[in-house]
Amino acid sequence: MRILLIAVLLALISMQADALMFEDGVSLKRNLAECDNKDAVSDYRCGEGVGFINGTHDAYDYTEQLTNCKPESLIHSQLRDVIMKWLNDHPERLHEGAAVLVLAAINEAWPCPE
Repeated sequence: MRILLIAVLLALISMQADALMFEDGVSLKRNLAECDNKDAVSDYRCGEGVGFINGTHDAYDYTEQLTNCKPESLIHSQLRDVIMKWLNDHPERLHEGAAVLVLAAINEAWPCPE
């Protein structure tokens, strides 16, 4: 598990230049919106957005920074839909960092019972 965490973190570091487009919720939302279009450029942008979400989720999940009770059967498209809905429901927070917003959306969508 430690090796997997290191691999994920190294992958995130190597993607830093590409991830700059996701410096805030506005840019992440823009790319995720492309998932509904059906052309090659849209597929590329959608893939980048979904990849960012999944990478952020995995990195924090493996370090136990996520405090949620998400279902084990959660698939990438469901996670994307939850993040996109959260971004649409919280336009006042779109200026914040994209990773922070991804974590906020996940933790809000699947809170653990106290």
